[in-house]
Amino acid sequence: MPSRILIVEDVGIQVRLTQLCLERAGYQVLAARDGASALAIILEQRPDLVLLDVDLPVMNGFQVLDAIRRNSDVSGIPVIMLTAHAKDSPLFAEWASKRDAFMTKPFSPSALLERVQEVLRTVSSSVDH
Repeated sequence: MPSRILIVEDVGIQVRLTQLCLERAGYQVLAARDGASALAIILEQRPDLVLLDVDLPVMNGFQVLDAIRRNSDVSGIPVIMLTAHAKDSPLFAEWASKRDAFMTKPFSPSALLERVQEVLRTVSSSVDH
């Protein structure tokens, strides 16, 4: 069964491009346009990975990530944060030191697939041991 990936992004064209890239690689893709919708999908669908944009309406990506990590039912789901923020931003630096993974926009489809495969492999190997 293919891994299910939730894309949480409010820019429609970015959602569609990311979805096409992942579907062509054989992943099942879910999408949410805001943080509250993302949390509902995460709790109901339990995706294998979440691609989470920082700048979202309703709840920003950091708030969504904190809600995921506080809920023991879904806290183990890996998250790749997607951000246009500079890596040296104090807020981003604080987050990056203690969270899953991140990618800075813009990124290439091949870089996205590489990161997704890396994170899913890491999760899979930790479950196997």
